[in-house]
Amino acid sequence: MKIRKEFKIGITILVAAILLFWGINFLKGSTMFSSEYILHAHYNNVSGLLQTNPVMLNGYKIGQVEKIQFSPDNDGTLLVSLKINNSFPIPDNSIAKIINTSITGSKGIEIVLGNSLEALKHDDAIQSGVDISVIDSVVEELMPLKDQLSYLMESFSETTKSINAILGEETQQNLIDGIESLSIIMETVADQRGNINTIMNNARMLTANLEQDRQQLSKILGDVSVVTEDLTKMNLSATINNLDKTIASVDSLVSLIQTGDGTVGKLLTDGALYDELTQTSKQLKLLLEDVQANPKKYVKFSLF
Repeated sequence: MKIRKEFKIGITILVAAILLFWGINFLKGSTMFSSEYILHAHYNNVSGLLQTNPVMLNGYKIGQVEKIQFSPDNDGTLLVSLKINNSFPIPDNSIAKIINTSITGSKGIEIVLGNSLEALKHDDAIQSGVDISVIDSVVEELMPLKDQLSYLMESFSETTKSINAILGEETQQNLIDGIESLSIIMETVADQRGNINTIMNNARMLTANLEQDRQQLSKILGDVSVVTEDLTKMNLSATINNLDKTIASVDSLVSLIQTGDGTVGKLLTDGALYDELTQTSKQLKLLLEDVQANPKKYVKFSLF
């Protein structure tokens, strides 16, 4: 007999739904094939207890927290429903205490067994309690916060008093004026934003040009270094000394000329000598002109 395609699809969907349901219940901590019963406990504060947190008996998990809700009695308490495995009967004078199950603060329910011979039944109420360690941990977490808040409030109060003492009316007015001036400066800067951008662009262009001319500048600096080295190698001291001696000699010569000593000095200072030399020069010139004009007058040739 051939199985139709629709039947195969239906079977596949059914199996998938069953597996999904089983997986969800498995992740929640419940099982499909074990019988369980529900117990209820009232708490004023569950201290962070969550649904699906474990229910423990002597460290062994026997169930989980099924539901947490406000009590229908409207007395402000919380009604916690516990799902317990039927394999673990619990005496009716037992206590369900909220405990810490890890160092991270995770919570759970610990069943403290009583000595009664009567066992609790489905939907019965169980006495509730909170382990002292849970309360202590909450207090320990809150105390540092309280101390920090107190210190913060004291510091804030002292700071406020100090500010009020320092900032008199005149100082406060000065601060207001300073803030207004700063606002004016900021507005001016905003108005001059275009000029500032132009200056920045020019600076960037200058930097780019300097970068392009870096090789030429390096060459110039190298030439300057060579010239400096050559000047260092030259005997500048001897050259300067010789120059001083030459200047001294020139000064001495000028002094002699000014005082009329020597031939040059007499020529420059003695007017009569200058006139005589001028007259002699003129007569010599006339003589040369006459010699050129009448050479026979001064030179005679005879062959015999």
